[in-house]
Amino acid sequence: HISIGNSGLITITGGKWTTYRKMAEDVVNIAMEKNNLTATPCITQELKLCGHDQPPTPVEITTLKDDDLKALVKKSIAEEMCMTVEDFLSRRTRQLLLDAKAAIDMAPKIATMMAEEMRKDDHWIKEQINIFKRVAKNYLPNY
Repeated sequence: HISIGNSGLITITGGKWTTYRKMAEDVVNIAMEKNNLTATPCITQELKLCGHDQPPTPVEITTLKDDDLKALVKKSIAEEMCMTVEDFLSRRTRQLLLDAKAAIDMAPKIATMMAEEMRKDDHWIKEQINIFKRVAKNYLPNY
């Protein structure tokens, strides 16, 4: 949703990666119209996202070697503000959606790697594993 306040402030609420370019174009057009700016085409179609030259994050991580997995965990923490096991296994990768059982099995390893990187203690590790298991059990098939 794009709104314009009384002061002329243009606000974008919501949106997703799939719609951000169109929203940017709409905001540029609104800003030009409302402020009598010279009409200039929006350049979002040609802009590259940060990290465009990096290999994509694998959605399924069960086959990664420990060194590659650790590098992915470190990158997720350092560059993407990933702070929880659930965030990593659900959103940074799609492991939870692809195979909840495998994600549950990986949770201790991920929690340990994250704790090492973020200097967290054993209590944090256990807490993260428990929280993740509570969430992940909802993704398990019911037979």
